[in-house]
Parts: sequence; C-alpha cells; structure tokens
Amino acid sequence: MISDTQLNSIAIFLGTLMMGLIVLYHFLAVNAGDHNNDNNNKTSGSKAGAKAHSGRAGLVGMK
Repeated sequence: MISDTQLNSIAIFLGTLMMGLIVLYHFLAVNAGDHNNDNNNKTSGSKAGAKAHSGRAGLVGMK
C-alpha cells in the first residue's frame, strides 16, 4: 500500500512536471511562427506583410 508521504511526493513531482511542460509548450508555441507566411512575404516583397510580421515579433518581445 502507498503511504501518505509517498503519495504527497508523487503529487508534487507530477504537478511540477506538468507546470514545466506547460511553460515549455507555451514558449515553443509563441516562438514557432508561421514559416509559410514568412516565405510568402519575402518572395512577394509586400511591405504590408513585413509590417504585420514586425508587429507580431513586437508582441513576443523580439526585434
């Protein structure tokens, strides 16, 4: 049978792991970007696309 101390340790470990994975997921999701859209903006030379791209990077905190 599992003791209260072991159950507490497992709950703390799994909760910490879950929060770490959530933070990692959000970091990757924010920094992934839309590569197909970026390539289309570069080939078309559209200033509107470049402006939209720079605005999105500003939200992330990158320049």
